[in-house]
Amino acid sequence: MSKFLKGYKVELDPNKCQMTLFRKHFGAARWSFNWALQKKKEAFDKKEKIPNNIELHRELNKLKGTDVLPWAYDVSKVAFQSGLINCDRAFQNFFNRCKKKIKGKKGFPKFKSKKNETQSFKLDGSIYL
Repeated sequence: MSKFLKGYKVELDPNKCQMTLFRKHFGAARWSFNWALQKKKEAFDKKEKIPNNIELHRELNKLKGTDVLPWAYDVSKVAFQSGLINCDRAFQNFFNRCKKKIKGKKGFPKFKSKKNETQSFKLDGSIYL
């Protein structure tokens, strides 16, 4: 017996309040990606052990509610986690391309910009509409 997973593509038409909430989540994912990339880059430059996703997540949780992240509880925790996961994946891809000598882009992961047109975050689990 095999299982089938269904995927649905939907186009959202958010109102102003929902769009503001989306932008907050985009910013949280971008901020966590850039923050994690900075931590990994510092460790890489110092030739220290590069922190993994779980270590960075624990450190990020300590920052929530402080002066650094007073807005952290306005968004879902999953937005921060998706930024950390994406940063971890970018680093893994960078090292895999360097080790296997694969043709194509081998550049170090770049910081995400607010000015980039493509903003995204990923929500895992059950979503109720």
